[in-house]
Amino acid sequence: MPLEALFPENIIMQQNPEMKVADLICDGEWVIPESLLDLFEPSELPVLDGKGDRKIWTEFSVDSAYELRGIVPADDKMKKIKFQLASRCPFCKNSEENLEHILWFCDFSEIIRNWLGGIFSFTNPISFEDILLLAQNKSPAVKEIWKVAALVTLKEIWFMRNRMVYEEEAYKCEALKKRIISFTKESEVRMSSAMWNSAYSLQILKTFELKCRRVKTVKVTEIFFYLHDPSYFLICCDGSSRGNPGAAGHGFIYRKWNGVFEIVVSGGLGTTSNFLAEIFAVICAGEWAVNQYLLRIYFRSDSQPVISAFQTGKIPWWVITRWNKIKSGLQEWYFVHSYREMNTSADLLDKKGVVLAKGERRIYKQCSNFITRLENPDFPYYRFS
Repeated sequence: MPLEALFPENIIMQQNPEMKVADLICDGEWVIPESLLDLFEPSELPVLDGKGDRKIWTEFSVDSAYELRGIVPADDKMKKIKFQLASRCPFCKNSEENLEHILWFCDFSEIIRNWLGGIFSFTNPISFEDILLLAQNKSPAVKEIWKVAALVTLKEIWFMRNRMVYEEEAYKCEALKKRIISFTKESEVRMSSAMWNSAYSLQILKTFELKCRRVKTVKVTEIFFYLHDPSYFLICCDGSSRGNPGAAGHGFIYRKWNGVFEIVVSGGLGTTSNFLAEIFAVICAGEWAVNQYLLRIYFRSDSQPVISAFQTGKIPWWVITRWNKIKSGLQEWYFVHSYREMNTSADLLDKKGVVLAKGERRIYKQCSNFITRLENPDFPYYRFS
């Protein structure tokens, strides 16, 4: 169909009924009259390479484009480029056709999405954001299967629409469900996440005819906090950053050999990495100990890399001098690794330091109310791994 027949009201078409593409090119560049920009987006124009014309199709129709790609624009897209259409959803035949309606709000597509949600015991998603959020508390394997199945469902609903419009195929709900299960099963070759050993996960795998995965097990270990020799002082220190690198803070808590609280310190570090924040927490704790004339110190940290760095001397160059001064002021010092579950007080302090300005420091000489409970040697802690 000639362009002048499709767009009879366009002035350029009326004035140039025999216009060709070559008439819109000048010196190897597109020169598009402003009134023609209502018919398409400039970004849709192909890049000119300066070569001669080449035949792409011997003949062209909308049907041939559908056969080539399997997809075509919805009616709302066609209307944007001035096509005059009587639009109606091919499924429900009650609403104007557009992509959002077909995928999310059409009664017929809702039947398919309810069926899929029923398999996973999910509510009916009404957006891509819902698809990403619904499985966030499920096992890694279920998350993977859900995302694949949900996206396959949207794709198959759209392809069913194309077949109904251009091949006059009838709506077949059961056939559509079988295609979704089949394509999800074919995607198994790229699925590798672990599953939880539960009836829920096994039922989903059975529904999609998928093989069992390796099971992710959780090991629970009972651990205890312990105090050291009465001749040593214990300093629990920690550092953290939001974003790594990001806003960072450090904190440490000093306790006597019998566990009695003495002082806590929290400080801001500005923007740095989590590792450097942990290093700085040890340095600040050591400098405070030297200033208080404490000669024998146990540094307790939940970061094994930081402990290894100090024990091997492979610390950042900017703290070497400060660390040497700390060592010269101490008679004995040791590092003890503590699991995070037994370092909660210091962890709370570095979180407080994150919101402080660089160089700002808060010192508490009595146990603050934000530290709800100090680590207790008589109380068991549990580590999940």
